Amino acid sequence: MPKAPYAKCDSCPLKDNIFVPSEINNSRILALAEAPGFHETQEGKPLVGVAGPAMNRIIESINTCREKFATFVNAVSCRPIKIEDGKERNRTPTDQEVACCNDRLAHEIESINPLVIVAMGKIPYMALGGTVFPNFKMSDVIGTEFLYKNKYKVIVTYHPAAITHSGGVSTERGKLIRDEIKKVFERAQTVKHIDRQLKLI
Repeated sequence: MPKAPYAKCDSCPLKDNIFVPSEINNSRILALAEAPGFHETQEGKPLVGVAGPAMNRIIESINTCREKFATFVNAVSCRPIKIEDGKERNRTPTDQEVACCNDRLAHEIESINPLVIVAMGKIPYMALGGTVFPNFKMSDVIGTEFLYKNKYKVIVTYHPAAITHSGGVSTERGKLIRDEIKKVFERAQTVKHIDRQLKLI
């Protein structure tokens, strides 16, 4: 039986792995991450592991709180793992695993009806139909926009875990990634506020 509506769990290699539900908050900005890791499976919600502190600091710098900032969803709902030195490690989801969750993701997006989706990283970008070309680098598409299902505005940015993987904000690369993520979410906040204003006219 699917762990979430419309997910093709029976044909997914992750069907026996831990499922982490989305974090539905009072916001119509949808922040799309990659997949749960160890800490997410322990706490039962997205973006609380390596990426969590970095994400929370960005949220605080925009003078809001997590509960009002965004609804957090993963492109793949179950933790992808690999075994290294006898230990379970996180890994990137495969194309098949992303595909098995695509209908579930589409259903969630329709249910949430976001004003804007922020695709954080390559897997979320691809899950929403973003094009990957020869010698593709995330830096080639950071800040770009496209429509998902010809309806939902998508803005592309880095995954917040990239800050840590680049050495943290003490490095120039880490600062650049943090600033790019913050910039995109500030744009997303602007979209939300404009929509509210239009509804008042």
